[in-house]
Amino acid sequence: RIFHVHVKTARSTMRTLLHALLLALCLCQALAFAPAAPLASRRAVSARSSGVTMLFGMGSKEVTGPVSVVFNGKKTVSVEAGSPLAAAASKAGVRVRFDCKEGKCGICEVKVNGKNMRTCIGKVPKAAVVQVTVP
Repeated sequence: RIFHVHVKTARSTMRTLLHALLLALCLCQALAFAPAAPLASRRAVSARSSGVTMLFGMGSKEVTGPVSVVFNGKKTVSVEAGSPLAAAASKAGVRVRFDCKEGKCGICEVKVNGKNMRTCIGKVPKAAVVQVTVP
């Protein structure tokens, strides 16, 4: 009888472990097909290819080639449209605070033509003159 009790306990434990394993397997497969968080739910913080015109409301003022970027109305540098905004700030000698360098924390946020943009991930918009206000 003692052996019989141990066998029942072992079977019960095995059954519980099997159920837990199957549940974990089902959850993993369900997560594999779960949709990722949509990019639209994140704030528009950088200019991307064709979205530059709409995001900054620049209409027909788009340019190709060098763009004049004016920092705080004082320092002006010429950089290529679409180049990293952080590189333009560095070229101008303007210090922008940062932390994560991924656009998540918002510490590096500046105003570009009146719109908020995170310097670490932002690109220089396609406009003849870009005004950047660094706090």
